[in-house]
Amino acid sequence: MPVTSPWELPDLVSLRLLVEALDRSSIGAAARELGVSQPAASERLRALEQRLGVQLCIRSPRGVRPTPAGTVVRDWAADILAGAERLATGVATLRAEQAGQLRVAASLTVAEHLFPGWVHALRRAAPDAAVRLEVANSAEVAAALGAGRCDLGFIEGGGAPRTLQSRTVMHDRLTVVVAPGHQWARRRPPRVTPAELASTPLVVREEGSGTRDVLERALHLRTRRPSAHGIPTGRDPERDTSRQAGAPPFRTALELGSTRAVTAAVLAGEGPAVVSVLAVTDLLGRGELVAVDVEGIDLARRVRAVWREGHPPAGAAATLLAIACRTGPALRDAPA
Repeated sequence: MPVTSPWELPDLVSLRLLVEALDRSSIGAAARELGVSQPAASERLRALEQRLGVQLCIRSPRGVRPTPAGTVVRDWAADILAGAERLATGVATLRAEQAGQLRVAASLTVAEHLFPGWVHALRRAAPDAAVRLEVANSAEVAAALGAGRCDLGFIEGGGAPRTLQSRTVMHDRLTVVVAPGHQWARRRPPRVTPAELASTPLVVREEGSGTRDVLERALHLRTRRPSAHGIPTGRDPERDTSRQAGAPPFRTALELGSTRAVTAAVLAGEGPAVVSVLAVTDLLGRGELVAVDVEGIDLARRVRAVWREGHPPAGAAATLLAIACRTGPALRDAPA
């Protein structure tokens, strides 16, 4: 019997199947997205049409397309699914608040070198706050926020994803470092060109890290190919097709998942690396590593706090954000 009241609406899985099938023009693709077989998905769509009493899809060997009514119902279904997602995320946030737990995700550099001081100050300001920290690279922090696994995130590198709101906490600086026996360390002063840096195998962080993102952007700006007249093309590195295709503007000697592993590899003589000054200040001061300047290249970056749109930091999260912002100027003004 067709639906006659809101309380008889189809289940959310059937609505999501409809949206996925029409958006992808394929019942098979929608079935794979939902983890069901194509026959089961087809039967479910037919049952949905019977339940609503309206033909929603036109099936053909080339795929599936909406009827005029299907287009309208698809948009309504998408609104219902978005509302359900907001409900689930909001309830998860309320559970965390009721438990007195602040869920934070932070990139490795922030987690290792900044967060311990921040959380120490937070405990003085909010002694009852229970903090859970998820450590990941910048891309994974954004994903954790999007999935509702945390209340506040900290990332470095390029701009924050458009789905998130952000605030700059401080400015960090990257530096090229080598072991004292490396040939670059014997130069007076230790200095390389962007082309030398790009052509030398480097010890680098994994894709998605803020450190790697800044390095790629900086080298794409300095080493992009000239035009036929010898003039740089001036392409935006974020829109450069080679960059979008995943072709890094440098050679890789070793790819590692943490800054500590990267600096250990440099100390062992594996090659140069580009790391945050925060991570190597002590090693540089003791002479265990040597900083190498890169001519005309900008390796500055922002450390940002990020959060989901419509969920601004509140309570302990707002206190932590304020603490992080107060720390920023002192670090920003530290000598290079």
